[in-house]
Amino acid sequence: MASDRERMTEAWRAEEEAAEAGGGRHRLERQRKLGRLTARDRLARLFDGGEYDELGRHVTHRGRGAERARGDGVVTAVGRVDGRGVAAFAHDVTVRRGALGEDGAGKVVRLYRHALAHGFPVVGLHDSDGARVDEGPGAIRGYGEIIRASVEASGVVPQVAVVCGLCVGAAAYTAALADSVVMVEPWGFMFITGSKVTRTITGEDTPMEDLGGAVMHATVSGAANLVVPDDAAAVDAARRLLSYLPSRFDGSAPVRDTGDPPGRATPELWDLLPVSRRKAYDVLPVVQAVVDRDSLLEWSPRYARNLVTALARLDGHAVGVVASQPRHRAGALDVEAARKGARFVQLCGAFNLPIVTLADVPGFVPGRSQEQGGILLHGAKLLSAYGAAGVPRVSVVLGKSYGGASVLAYTGDVVLALPHARYDVVGADAAAAILAHGAELTEEELAARKQTFIRERDRAHAAAEAGLVDRVVLPEELRAALCRTLSLLRGGVTALPPRRRLNPPT
Repeated sequence: MASDRERMTEAWRAEEEAAEAGGGRHRLERQRKLGRLTARDRLARLFDGGEYDELGRHVTHRGRGAERARGDGVVTAVGRVDGRGVAAFAHDVTVRRGALGEDGAGKVVRLYRHALAHGFPVVGLHDSDGARVDEGPGAIRGYGEIIRASVEASGVVPQVAVVCGLCVGAAAYTAALADSVVMVEPWGFMFITGSKVTRTITGEDTPMEDLGGAVMHATVSGAANLVVPDDAAAVDAARRLLSYLPSRFDGSAPVRDTGDPPGRATPELWDLLPVSRRKAYDVLPVVQAVVDRDSLLEWSPRYARNLVTALARLDGHAVGVVASQPRHRAGALDVEAARKGARFVQLCGAFNLPIVTLADVPGFVPGRSQEQGGILLHGAKLLSAYGAAGVPRVSVVLGKSYGGASVLAYTGDVVLALPHARYDVVGADAAAAILAHGAELTEEELAARKQTFIRERDRAHAAAEAGLVDRVVLPEELRAALCRTLSLLRGGVTALPPRRRLNPPT
């Protein structure tokens, strides 16, 4: 006859197996046969050694509908990532397609409170149909509380969203509120309204990929910062993103020994950077030459490709990098680049990452489409983000920095320039034409005036003499100069005037 201990152990084991099974063992196996990870598989890959502690493991929704499953469609857990505490939730697609009700939402809200109380970053692993239709107002209230919790955590602890499958309706908003969004292609989708409902309401027959696919969000909307080929790569990307960020806003990001000396010379920049300002080049090899080897992680590489935004390390310390990309639109800023840059600078400012800006920018893209598209407002967002960042900022003029787009240069606490760089209102051709406006000059006189302008102002030292550039450095000295400057600025915070709330343009 079984003892009380044996009976209790057997009952405990049955409860644990029911919780582990989620929507059923057969559904878990079907998910794996599709080449996808289950909710707990994803969490195991996220946390060190696959170890984590679940919160609310046995929560079961309160009898609504036919199916009653432990966990109520979401697994919430805490564990360690690279030795630091992290909170994470993973929608369980085997339970009612991951749709959340009021009880499952309560688990996520509790997880956020735990993260805020203990200073844990939050990772959301999304695979959900959104709010449960059969729970009606209760499900909407639950998602409203999740959104409120995410907003309260914004700028306090880092938030990373990983879209592993469907992410619909309210679930899409919770993902979009994160600091960084990783999407799996081809089965990650994020949209407010799916294709069936869209067709019913509007008559539009739009493929899911065009409504909310990973490629669309990475290239058109800008909502996806990283696109990866499968679940494992997505979770690995989340881990890597966290490695550049502190656990909370008032902390410091982990320092890594990259084995790359801060004084390493960069003579290759002579060949990577053309002397002619009219020649296009790829700025990525320039960035890679300057930052610590193998430390560069591009952020939104497929969106607004005329501006590079990336996380990297200099002397082992995490930094944010913003760089003009002359290969696309000559590096000129447009609406999309301004939006992308503002969002990234805002991220760096929120989590104490120094900002290194590499400028080679001819100005803002002119034209009716840009003006009507809101270049004034979006450009102002970029200005506001730099001004409010409150972290060390170092700008480097690589080639040219003209007009209003000089925001990439003049916002630096320290401004460096390479010898052939030029920092001015406009280029030499435009300057000669403007200065000659109204005067009856021959072509020879106009050319002579242009040469005079070039001789007097078309060099980095002219900007240094005007106080716009602090130091002119040789290309081979650029990495060492950046590491040395940041080591002096590190830990400093730009004093901002007291205010209740910043009110940037939208």
